[in-house]
Parts: sequence; C-alpha cells; structure tokens
Amino acid sequence: MTYSVVIVQDRKIGIGVVSGSIAVGNRVPYIRYPYCGVVSQGYTNPALGLIIANLIERGYKARRALEEALKFDVNPGARQVAVLTMDLDKAVHVGSKTPLNRGAFVGEDFVVVANLVKDRVIESMATAAESEGGLVTRLYKSLAAGHTVGGDLRGDKSAAILVHGETRFSPYYNTVLDLRVDYSNDPLRDLEKLLEVYEAYL
Repeated sequence: MTYSVVIVQDRKIGIGVVSGSIAVGNRVPYIRYPYCGVVSQGYTNPALGLIIANLIERGYKARRALEEALKFDVNPGARQVAVLTMDLDKAVHVGSKTPLNRGAFVGEDFVVVANLVKDRVIESMATAAESEGGLVTRLYKSLAAGHTVGGDLRGDKSAAILVHGETRFSPYYNTVLDLRVDYSNDPLRDLEKLLEVYEAYL
C-alpha cells in the first residue's frame, strides 16, 4: 500500500512517501520539529504521529513513545509505524494485520518502511537512502529506487516529500518543504517536476 523513508540530516527532518492510495501526503507523514518524524501507514492512523511527537517532546525515548501511543489505538495490529528523532533514536512497529510484503530497514540516520510492495523495494530504498547528497536528494533517490523495482503492488498513485528545519519564522513555523502529488499515474515523475520548479524559485 505504501513505502516511506524518514531521514535526519543537517539538523533537518525529512519524510518521503509513495502509495497506491490517493493523497498519501495528507495522512502518512508527520514531523514535529525539532523532535521527530513519524510515518503511520498500513491501515493509517494519522493520530499516532501527533501522540508520539507529544511524548517525545516530553522526553520519552522513541520506543517507549511508540509503545505508549499504540495503547490508544483500537487496532494496533493494522499499523506500520516508524519513528526517528533528531538525535537518531529509532523505533519501528509492523503490525501482524498490515498488508503482506511488509518490512523495515533501520539505518544510521534513516528508517525505511513498506507494505504491499514488490520484492527488493525495501532493500533498494535503503541502499539509495545511504547515498551521498543533501536531505531532499536522498529522500527522492530512496523513493525513486523503490519505484524502479516495482513500488506499490497496486501501482503508485500519490507521493509527497515533507522537510522541517530551522526557518526565519521558527519556532512558530518550521516547514522547509512540503510538496505533494495527490493523484497521478506517475507520481514520482510529477514530484520530480515539482522539485525542479521549487528549486528554480530558491
């Protein structure tokens, strides 16, 4: 159904996500800067990101925050969740009721999670996430690698990249980048075009 990557680099937190569902950027990624990034997928519970971030802001470690948040969930077995904090603390939950072809990869400064994907998606995304480059470049490379080897078994239909970091409006507004393709037959290519246009304005 969905494949995602969370990366912390250069005091920024970024999330990239692709799905066979519509408007994945509206439900799966959540960032609370400067604390953590969270993806909630499988059968998404968008409240989990907020709950986890609240706990981490209060001083909880990633694993405990994730476990406590899932206690508020009526169906935790249906969730696939990844948490990555600014200080590179990590936690992953892969529920037994999430779609098959599921899994996760935990790297030094990133986490990849996916479900209902073709073979080698997670491995390919992780390899690309480890490549050199800036945060947005690594996020896009990871998504593109997953797409190249097959992506979502239903076909990719939406994509998003979200990055938070220090801005001239911080601490009130920390969004550095928020680009979404809500529905397309080639969302990764459309997302790439948006990135090109965005960079032209910088």
